[in-house]
Amino acid sequence: MFCRAARARGLSVVAVALTDFTSPLIEDEADEVHWVSLSELAKIGPLLSGAGASRAVMLGKVPQAEVFSGRSRDRETQAALSSAANMQTQAILQAGAAMLALSGVTLLDSRTHMEEHLAQPGALTARSPSAEERADIEYGVSVARQLGAADIGQTVVVKSRAVLAVEAIEGTDACIRRGSSLCDGGAVVVKIAKPDQDMRFDVPVIGPATARVLAEGKAAAMAVQCGATFVVERAELASLADAAGVSIVAVEVTDE
Repeated sequence: MFCRAARARGLSVVAVALTDFTSPLIEDEADEVHWVSLSELAKIGPLLSGAGASRAVMLGKVPQAEVFSGRSRDRETQAALSSAANMQTQAILQAGAAMLALSGVTLLDSRTHMEEHLAQPGALTARSPSAEERADIEYGVSVARQLGAADIGQTVVVKSRAVLAVEAIEGTDACIRRGSSLCDGGAVVVKIAKPDQDMRFDVPVIGPATARVLAEGKAAAMAVQCGATFVVERAELASLADAAGVSIVAVEVTDE
């Protein structure tokens, strides 16, 4: 999505793709692709600067649990990780941004050239949330902001203003499944950016896979943050959610 948007603006895209995580389809979208493993992240900065790129955008997903996988790392990558304040997502990625800066590469806001893929206010599905679901959304937003302030996760699952699950290192889908398993349908999921979210990385994302997990758990609704959530394959997402009777809505989140 980013490659297409950037190239439509006349830019050349040099991609550094992660073995075992990045889709091979990147080869069809970027002008130049370099593959590296998760154990040699220190190569990314030199690869980009060597290709003449001074600006970068970080997109895609690597499970945070990889930090504890026991995967071997080269000395430079291990040093960068060791410099992180902790092993939470934001601290790790900020260390990565500092590593890129050493090669003269500036990491930009992940939303750069991706504005058309951001959630806009209102329902993304045919059905809007009911009054009961909206009450759960409001409650879920307040809980998710506290969760995010501690840099723990972005997602909470609630029902009748009771918290069923909060996201930690396991990720959004596993959080939804766990919360949904604790009730006989009707859960409400809230996924929002952290209050101090560094928008250079880890911007919330939903797509068809999210809709499938919601349907699997017989969830009633999901709320995301408008302007701070990527919606991928929007038409398929809406179709799957509509078929399952799930309402998905983008809401404004204030600093209050």
